[in-house]
Amino acid sequence: MSDIAKEIYTQFKKQELLGVAKELEISIQGNENTRALSAIILKDLEENGIPEDILSVSDIMFELLVTAEYIDEDGNLLEENAETAVEEVPAEAAEVVEQEIPDWICFSYADPRDPACNKCNLYDACWIRRIELRPACFGKEYNAGHPECQACLEAPYCKTQKEKENG
Repeated sequence: MSDIAKEIYTQFKKQELLGVAKELEISIQGNENTRALSAIILKDLEENGIPEDILSVSDIMFELLVTAEYIDEDGNLLEENAETAVEEVPAEAAEVVEQEIPDWICFSYADPRDPACNKCNLYDACWIRRIELRPACFGKEYNAGHPECQACLEAPYCKTQKEKENG
């Protein structure tokens, strides 16, 4: 994990990172944790660069660009540091965001109640993959009496989601 990514996800709240992602027009699901959001934002900055008009960005975006060492406190581009930061981001982004599915049979079955999952370095990517693989009926058609629901790994979450929406 790069030091810059770690500084970002420890110094910024999830809502702040979601705001930065929105400002950068990054498509976010909303269920990412601060670690994943930091990696996604840094990867986007690496690929698309920083906003052209630094003085028109939000205070949070400005602060994030300073923390990521793309600019200094006055808004001046730190080319040397920006290049270093860009070199550090791909490994982080690959680790958290674009992780290829490992050959492990458990990948995509992340469970926050499982101590082994909580110790796994791939938990965040695994959880994102699990959410991506949820069936189309998730949160809409839950019925405790249906055999499909009884056998579904997502049943407890589906039930909770349906209760929230029918609230």
